Amino acid sequence: MSGDAREVRTRLRFDVDRLRDAAWRLERVDSSLSQLRRHLEARARHLSRDATDENKPELEGRGGVHLLYAQASATAQLARKASLGEILSTTSLSLIASMAVSRWLWALRAAGHEPRGPKVVKAQIEGGRIAYRTLAALRGKKGLVAGMGQLAASVIVAELVHADDRRHVELELVAALARADRAADELGEDVMAAASLAIREAAELLEKMAVKAEPAIQRLLEEADQVESRVASQLGFASD
Repeated sequence: MSGDAREVRTRLRFDVDRLRDAAWRLERVDSSLSQLRRHLEARARHLSRDATDENKPELEGRGGVHLLYAQASATAQLARKASLGEILSTTSLSLIASMAVSRWLWALRAAGHEPRGPKVVKAQIEGGRIAYRTLAALRGKKGLVAGMGQLAASVIVAELVHADDRRHVELELVAALARADRAADELGEDVMAAASLAIREAAELLEKMAVKAEPAIQRLLEEADQVESRVASQLGFASD
């Protein structure tokens, strides 16, 4: 055996902390994009309503109405760009893997506010194993070792669940460690090194996603500030 559950958690805690920080960083990016998207969608609806408001004297004639509809359309189109999928490419396997990992971690943190019991703990670990398999698919046959997903997921869950649920995780972690030891023996791998690699790979992926997305938010904010005046200029209306 490669050590008891407590030792495994201690040895992998740095990697788990890095992954957690990367997940929360990407969550802030996702939250900022969601907030911007909601703002733009609301603005597009407002512009559309104004275009049909017969009580607005400035809309007399078709020009003003045409401008508002064009601005509403451009604003709604920009709102659709305000998502991780659009920024990072919806066809990217990296995006799929990063979302599998990050959304599992976000859900895990939310569930950790109160005790959930052994069934939920086991389901949370299974969710981590699925995220691990997605990450392994991204790497093909390089690096990540079969049989380590349960161990990596169990260690991460142990750090994020409610304190009252840790005893349930300990049981799962012991079983995961035994399974990882068997897999490592067959493949000639070091258990701790393999589990550490899995967690670090996930952290690096989320960090790369955040680094790529953060500048895009600023560009979208700048575009959002200018979208209505840009449309007005394109249609030959004087800017205010």
